[in-house]
Amino acid sequence: MLQNKDIQNIDELQAFLVKPQKSIDIILDLLGYFHFNKLSKSFDVLKAKGFSVSELLNVLICLPFVNKANIYSLLRSGMADISKAQKDAYYDLKNNVSVDWRLFLKKFTIKFNTIIKEKTSDNTERVKCLILDDSDIEKSGKKIEKVGRIWNHVRQMSIFGFKLLLLGYYDSKSFIPVDFSVHREKGKNKKLPFGLKKTQLRKQFSKKRSVESPAYYREKECDQSKLKIGIKMIRKAVKHLQVDYLLMDSWFTCHEMIKTALSCKTHLVGMMKMGNALYRVDQKELNAKQILAGKPKVRRCRKHKLHYISQQVNYKGTDLQLFFCKQGKNGNWHLIITTDQKLSFLKALEVYQIRWTIEVFFKECKQYLNLAGCQSNDFDGQIAHFTICMVQYTLLALKKRVEDYETHGLLYDHLVENIFETTLWQRIWHLFLLAVIEIAQMFNINPFAFVLELINHPKMQQLLNAYQHILSNDEKIAT
Repeated sequence: MLQNKDIQNIDELQAFLVKPQKSIDIILDLLGYFHFNKLSKSFDVLKAKGFSVSELLNVLICLPFVNKANIYSLLRSGMADISKAQKDAYYDLKNNVSVDWRLFLKKFTIKFNTIIKEKTSDNTERVKCLILDDSDIEKSGKKIEKVGRIWNHVRQMSIFGFKLLLLGYYDSKSFIPVDFSVHREKGKNKKLPFGLKKTQLRKQFSKKRSVESPAYYREKECDQSKLKIGIKMIRKAVKHLQVDYLLMDSWFTCHEMIKTALSCKTHLVGMMKMGNALYRVDQKELNAKQILAGKPKVRRCRKHKLHYISQQVNYKGTDLQLFFCKQGKNGNWHLIITTDQKLSFLKALEVYQIRWTIEVFFKECKQYLNLAGCQSNDFDGQIAHFTICMVQYTLLALKKRVEDYETHGLLYDHLVENIFETTLWQRIWHLFLLAVIEIAQMFNINPFAFVLELINHPKMQQLLNAYQHILSNDEKIAT
């Protein structure tokens, strides 16, 4: 990428010397739907290095769409002139203990739903769900604040990183993140708390946070139960979202979650372990395997090619509907429970399958939005990074909703393809500017006035447009 430290005011020419990059325009247009400046205005009292929070957030949100992993790579590239702020301003913002990132994400979620209601037809009859799940966020730096060893269930081994607990919302067409918390696991070895030696823990980054600051509560959440934090997030979310069902896998499905769903006037649909939990059936206390041993009637779901058993039970004072299902005669039985006793097996299965949208979120955010890529040692910086990724995903969800892309991946590829076109054009344009400025200085002509007059000339505009068209066609042929 072009780098030139000699030209001090090249960024001031950006507005009229360089055509706006398509991908940045798309993202900024989407932010316009959210009235982003108003949305983030409450944080502008926390100005970092003299720059407003909204201005810095605009750049941070645009990063993956200009194919930059972080601020450092942006500032070293030929696109550094999209903002006058230096890297310290961005880092000060992300590490600021007073920024309430949870409130920021909440405002974004509420605004998303408002926009959908205004721009699309009413979907009140369609299923709307809250989904709770966690994912591993692997890290390489042992000095990152609060990092530790966590158990990876897929690889069946411990890794360095965090557990990201996410509450998402599915409104019948789009999945968006609503709230999240970051956790570490202490482990069973008392000599190695969090899987680290005491010397390693002492070397980790740490800082004092005011008890009144939002960052203080985020830090405390790190060592709290994911189940308890998940319940808190659900109770807050149902106050501003319409929710029909609460979905979760077997790790989170328990009596506390069942009570939470009922107290929030919604229904739970979740996978349950085939364990020792006792259900009252015909005045008997039986576990899942004992219910199956009674040889209840097995039915077949032709649509999904499954065998299933339906059983009404009472679990710790709550009436539930159990659905045992398996694929093929020799498959293993799985258990789905729901507090909605009116649900058929087919409907319960289709509702539970919505839970897959949160898995898609984790995959696409890690693959396209660099969810796990933040290397900040400051825990507040990690929280800021996760929040910004979720805002970016919400913007993609809106774009996908409007233009009906098949996946966020295709949309991301579309945006990056546009930016690759303009990046090469921008680099050549910068070289052209440098040459013109050098020529102007050789003849003692004001370079900026000369450039302005040059690009405003009709013949020059025709030449530039023609050249950009040729360049774009050449790139398409090359790919």
